[in-house]
Amino acid sequence: MRRLPIYFLIESSSGMKSEMHYILEDNISAFISKARSSALMIEDLAISFIRINSEVKQLNPLTYLSELQLPIPLVESGGLFDLKNGLDCLIKIIENDKIFPYHPRYSGSKPFVILFLSRNSISKFDEEIKPIKSNIDLFITYALRNEIEENTQKSISNYGINSINQQLEGLPIFFKWLTKLIEIRLQHFTEYIIPNLPVQLTFINSNKQ
Repeated sequence: MRRLPIYFLIESSSGMKSEMHYILEDNISAFISKARSSALMIEDLAISFIRINSEVKQLNPLTYLSELQLPIPLVESGGLFDLKNGLDCLIKIIENDKIFPYHPRYSGSKPFVILFLSRNSISKFDEEIKPIKSNIDLFITYALRNEIEENTQKSISNYGINSINQQLEGLPIFFKWLTKLIEIRLQHFTEYIIPNLPVQLTFINSNKQ
């Protein structure tokens, strides 16, 4: 078995309109509620939320699911979206967030990172961000709008996900898939198993680190 930290990065620029962030918050809240009903997740999952616009704010340190209080609001729309700064801060946060003490029955604690974005970053990436990829288990991006550049998702994530038609309507389907993925990774951490993506969603890229 393993213990799994998860960082939710939420783009919180002026491009994140009120309807969009309310729907995202509702879906995250539903995901947390369902995860709490899982004996596997309640014991072995820790979550942190990080908001990114012109600045970066960690809304809560890694917190066991059993003790987690969902930060509200998760989004405070305003400013620009500087993803490079957000990822630089994420590296430091991961290094400083130590929640799981060593225990012989558990192996590893590299986190999942899940980024929700509604606009393109003001910063461009000329190459893959290797420090990020060496510090995480899996990086997933979810585009909330069609305008997101696929190259942005490809440069930072090993799984960039888009809804084929309606990104917001695809969120419940995404979180159902994510729940299955987490359950698999908690039980089979030595194998890189990814559940099949529902037909309503599509991979931008799927590259193992």
